Amino acid sequence: MKLSEIAAILREIGVSPVKSLGQNFLHDRNLAKWLVDQAAISPEDFIVEIGPGLGALTELALAKGARVSAIEKDKRLVQFLRENFKAMRWKSCMATRSNLIRACCMRSRK
Repeated sequence: MKLSEIAAILREIGVSPVKSLGQNFLHDRNLAKWLVDQAAISPEDFIVEIGPGLGALTELALAKGARVSAIEKDKRLVQFLRENFKAMRWKSCMATRSNLIRACCMRSRK
C-alpha cells in the first residue's frame, strides 16, 4: 500500500494516527513482501498479529493461506479490518492492554 493510499484510507475512515498508541503504518510494499517471505508463511500456519493497522502484512499472510488472528487496540481500525477482510480467512479481535494481559495469564495457567 502506497503512502498516498494510506493517507486516503485514513481520511475516509476518519482516523488520524495516535502518538500514544505508537501508530505507524507500513507503506513499503516490497518490505512487507520481504517480511512475509522471510517468515516462510504457509497454509498450515496460524498467525497472531499485534497491531495490524490497515492490514499490510495481514493481507499478504492471508494470501499465503495462513489463518490470522489480529489484535488491534484502535476500534476504528478494527472496523476497517473487519470490513476489508471479511471475505478472507480472517479472525479479527479487539483488545485493550488489560484484556490482552488477562487473556494471556488465563491461558498460561491451564
